[in-house]
Amino acid sequence: MILHLLRTFHEEYGKAFELQIKYITKMARQKSPDYTLVTGRIGNKIYSALGKGWTGVRMENTTQAPLQEDQKKNASGFSELNRHVKFLNLALRESFPPDSKGVKWANRFTSVNKKNAEVITTTKIDPDTPVDPKKKSNEEFASQIDWSKVIMAQGPLWKPVVTVTATPVNAQQILEFKREQLTLKGASAKEIDAVKVDANATGYKLQFEQTPNAIEGAYAYNNDLVRAIIYNPENGFCLQKELRLRGEGGATSELIPAGDGIELADYQVYVYAKTANGKRTSNSVYLTVTIES
Repeated sequence: MILHLLRTFHEEYGKAFELQIKYITKMARQKSPDYTLVTGRIGNKIYSALGKGWTGVRMENTTQAPLQEDQKKNASGFSELNRHVKFLNLALRESFPPDSKGVKWANRFTSVNKKNAEVITTTKIDPDTPVDPKKKSNEEFASQIDWSKVIMAQGPLWKPVVTVTATPVNAQQILEFKREQLTLKGASAKEIDAVKVDANATGYKLQFEQTPNAIEGAYAYNNDLVRAIIYNPENGFCLQKELRLRGEGGATSELIPAGDGIELADYQVYVYAKTANGKRTSNSVYLTVTIES
């Protein structure tokens, strides 16, 4: 049984303090007093040591100061960028390994991009109206992301050399591609025959052409893995595709969906390199997709 004895007293200046002493019963027949000096935040109270075993407590100030115009502008940009993180998270875990301070994927991604003026453009919706402290930032500011400037990976490795083309495909071509991929993976005939595709399905076949590394060095090992990130900000579609080792050259293909208002221009494609142990990456490279008929 734990009993809490709370004592409140007032000093001559009227400041209120609370002393909390805990008595803990360790066994049914034995009582042992346990005096605990509490500091820090617990709930909405902040405790601090006053000396001689006394602990002072005050209520946390929960009133937030209204944001100024520059702060609201920054908040709008951060909010616009951050809403994409939930779709990109799996890819960012690979492209942004923890840095020397332990900062991980999502925080690294938002940090490097929100500081880049080329990535986010924020404008006041009504420039002639003063900022209203009662309104949220997205009610007064609008932010737009330039996806060709977004940093999807950041690190000291050399950037890989890759190009990408896209070819429209129909349902039959999609079916053939999927079955071909299963065959390469050693799937059984039963598994391959079980693959079905909607008769109205359409898509694009992306083909990545990778140039092999010419000179191996500390920031360009031939066993570095080259990866692609394919992202559609309009619907949250995100795919990370493993291409080839840096020292290899050749083509790698992948399918992405089309139809239902999805255009090829909606897709943003990036590539980057990563060491075999996964601890370092290159900066990402934004790829312009060209269409082949």
